Amino acid sequence: MNDAIRSATMEQFTTAHEDLSLIMRYAELRQGVEEQVLPARQRLSGLEDIPFHDPIAQASMLPALLATASSEWRQGFCSELAKLEAMNNLLSALPEKFHRFLLQEQPSESEREEAAPILSAWANQHPAEAKLLAIQASEDPSGSA
Repeated sequence: MNDAIRSATMEQFTTAHEDLSLIMRYAELRQGVEEQVLPARQRLSGLEDIPFHDPIAQASMLPALLATASSEWRQGFCSELAKLEAMNNLLSALPEKFHRFLLQEQPSESEREEAAPILSAWANQHPAEAKLLAIQASEDPSGSA
């Protein structure tokens, strides 16, 4: 890791700092999404304990990012962040009673019927995000099924 720090260019330090900003955004979003849809026992434990906004903690994370973050990692991480942002957007548009519905592998028929027009309307308004979450838009532009 010392070699990565010593040989890093200003561009690499800038990229590592940008990566850290993405990680902080991901952690904040993940905490928010998990609070809305998961019971406490199923949430990623310890995430809230990481002092992302502490400058000393940030400085200590940069060397690890310099040593380990690659363009492939960054691309995959950005893809996961985009999915999480899409989920956060969807949750803000859905009535709270449907939040846990999103996690059910086999929601009931009545739940599917009740949620379908809302999900379809959201998918019509946010097609790129809907694609990330594999939510189908309806053929009807009004969003009704």
